Amino acid sequence: MLYIVTPTYNRAKELCILYKTLKSQTCLDFKWLVVDDGSTDETPLLIAKFQEDSCVAIDYLKKDNGGKHTAYNLALDYMSKIDCHIVVDSDDWLAMDAVEQILQDLEKTSNKEIGIVYPRYGRNSSPQWLSDNVKYVSIPDIKLKYGLSIETAIVIKNLFIGQLRLPSFEGEKFLSEEIFYIMLSEFGKFLPLNRRIYFFEYLEHGLTNNLFHLWKKNPKSTYLLFKERKKYILQNLSGFNRIVELFKVSLNEQALSLATSKNENIPQELSVGERMLKPLAYLFYLKRYK
Repeated sequence: MLYIVTPTYNRAKELCILYKTLKSQTCLDFKWLVVDDGSTDETPLLIAKFQEDSCVAIDYLKKDNGGKHTAYNLALDYMSKIDCHIVVDSDDWLAMDAVEQILQDLEKTSNKEIGIVYPRYGRNSSPQWLSDNVKYVSIPDIKLKYGLSIETAIVIKNLFIGQLRLPSFEGEKFLSEEIFYIMLSEFGKFLPLNRRIYFFEYLEHGLTNNLFHLWKKNPKSTYLLFKERKKYILQNLSGFNRIVELFKVSLNEQALSLATSKNENIPQELSVGERMLKPLAYLFYLKRYK
């Protein structure tokens, strides 16, 4: 069974748009799993109305508000290991033949791939994609190795990830999805396919501006991100690319330490190179956090 997983929080209006694209699918062989992360709007009533329509098979789960990553964990607990799933955010939408295309593509995969990765398309933009020479890919490599800062849509075979779950910290409600991508890289690689199946509304600089606020508000989760990214870089990158990416991690880590008093999770002893970054990190802190 293919599950379309949508973690949501107070997005009733946006869910209507997504639902319209789901019930218009050329293939209805899927379940829509909506995980409500403690919404206080009309989301429960809206989903009940969708279920009454009987156009799409819908499973609805509701939990206390804890962040998208905790809603995703609940979805992973709910699905079977023989299922596959793709996360579709509440404010995004799918092409009419998306499910049909995904199911066809899954038939082409072997036991070597733990899933499929597609680019997300903006309403009026087409992302640069991987070369045809790249037959298999780990999700972090799309940015770190191939230099593509793009949004992706990922179909995962649940069988391969077992009990893999995202970590959470008390009092924090944001965890970067990159941590999950790094964790997935230990289980296998994805088949990259350039299909126009997934669409989102691109807001220039919107995520970037909000991201630093989220990092500051959720420091333990963010320091974990930096730790896991650094480990991945050391294990998978080489040469000048490795140096540059380690430079970026250290810069972000030191800037965040200036922005928050919760700095017990960052290294207290910095290398010579990291100490040399302090003035630049301070400028980065002033630009992003002040």
